[in-house]
Amino acid sequence: MSSKPSDSVLSQSISIIHAPPLGLADLRFVRDALGDMAPDWCAELEGICADVATIVIVPEDGDDASGPSFVISREGFSYRLDQVRWDQVRDIGVFATLPDLMTAVQQQMVTDPAAQHGASLTLH
Repeated sequence: MSSKPSDSVLSQSISIIHAPPLGLADLRFVRDALGDMAPDWCAELEGICADVATIVIVPEDGDDASGPSFVISREGFSYRLDQVRWDQVRDIGVFATLPDLMTAVQQQMVTDPAAQHGASLTLH
């Protein structure tokens, strides 16, 4: 006779893994990448609590005429990038890594005439 664990035992042994929220290490990476591609822009960690933190990237003067703002958030184990400009939010995409996401930010900057003044074509 074989013994089979009951469903209650199985459900107790399964733990749920959550992606870590955005934090200071993510902010440092974004700031370093931003410093190489658009040194006049800034990035800040925003949120009402750690679980819903976002990283917001804005032109130095914060003016939509200078370029769009970008909002980075977690989506599962990935990173979501949205562009905000003139009170319009545009979904750029979901990326597996922050380097991939920052490449997308750079592409958006170099294709936007207003943002090109400080954007480098190469991501270091």
